[in-house]
Amino acid sequence: MAGWAPDLSAALQRGYLAFFSCANDYSDLRGEVAMHELLGSRRVLPPRKNPFHAMSIVTEPIPDGATVRSGEWCRANFFIYAVRGLERRQDLGDGASSPPGDTDGSKSLQAHARELARFLKQTQQPSPVP
Repeated sequence: MAGWAPDLSAALQRGYLAFFSCANDYSDLRGEVAMHELLGSRRVLPPRKNPFHAMSIVTEPIPDGATVRSGEWCRANFFIYAVRGLERRQDLGDGASSPPGDTDGSKSLQAHARELARFLKQTQQPSPVP
């Protein structure tokens, strides 16, 4: 998340229309939506299942003795959404939108992104395999 935050922020500040696709809802979509909320992105197409997703699903191996797949999975382009520009702007000092709760701009955008990624990983619960 931290790696693409500066480029994403720059594209949003320029008002570009951007479409994104994600491989699952429990990790990829959740993380990307959280990043866009952090940046203040203006959503023009809310996240939804993409009718043109990949046919194959990659899953973790079925554990010995289990009869049902569970755990992490991914399906290329399973969800799609679009953003254009920003809903709000507050300068962090590094040209990025200031996230909620950072009233003095003391954290960099990448520091916020790393903190968000840690939180999301700790609270991640895979959804059922489609």
